[in-house]
Amino acid sequence: MMLKTCKQCGHKWISRSEVPVRCPKCKSTRWAMNIVHHQCKRCDFTWTQRGEETPRYCPSCHSSMWNEDKRVFTCPKCGRTRTLRSNSRANMCPFCDRYGNIRSSDEFEGSHSNKPTHPLHIWSDGKGLVMTYSQNGTGIASIFEDGKLVSTVNLDFWFRTHSYSPESAIQHINDPMMQKEITVLVKQTYSSRNKHLTKTERLRESKNIDSREAEALALYEEGMNLTAIALKLNMPYSEVYDSVNKAPRIENKAHPKKHPDL
Repeated sequence: MMLKTCKQCGHKWISRSEVPVRCPKCKSTRWAMNIVHHQCKRCDFTWTQRGEETPRYCPSCHSSMWNEDKRVFTCPKCGRTRTLRSNSRANMCPFCDRYGNIRSSDEFEGSHSNKPTHPLHIWSDGKGLVMTYSQNGTGIASIFEDGKLVSTVNLDFWFRTHSYSPESAIQHINDPMMQKEITVLVKQTYSSRNKHLTKTERLRESKNIDSREAEALALYEEGMNLTAIALKLNMPYSEVYDSVNKAPRIENKAHPKKHPDL
């Protein structure tokens, strides 16, 4: 006979069997297993693990991301803060349709770990014209004039066409020779910043849309991404998205639609 202790209810008893099937008090067959508690980081529900494997879902909200920290979004325009869900549309503010930085919950509460990557300042003429490069995998550099976005350029593609490795070029971006070539690129891009306006009137008439939508569509056809278009034209992202993806309105005047009763 051996003294056994149930790890579920704490009951102690003298067992006739070396490995009892269940606790005589709480009747649990997991009496010899350690108690493991979990708390969902999505809905704050707390439960006790039954099996030996880590749970895949929260039994309350059924989220598969129950053990991952929440992401907190603060809009740089309206200042409102909300917690993002796993299927949230990137870092879009639902109140003013403006992009901003996503922060992890621990950073939002004061920790300075895992800070979001800031754009890299790679060129300036000292008179308000600046080029920045975001190391987010897109390879796009933005050109600002007095703080306002005027144009964008695929800098990674430009590096490769000039036989540079993007990673190596960024590390040596302050070299005099590299700065000289970047200056030429910025001036070329800046001089063609209004090139899209030649398409605006044509698109406005062919698509039967207003001038604002036509300008957004022209920029998109020139290769500018939706976020940059929203910043350049000072338009909500959702309006830019609709302008690019909206089907043209076509009115068939030659064959008017007949009334079903006629």
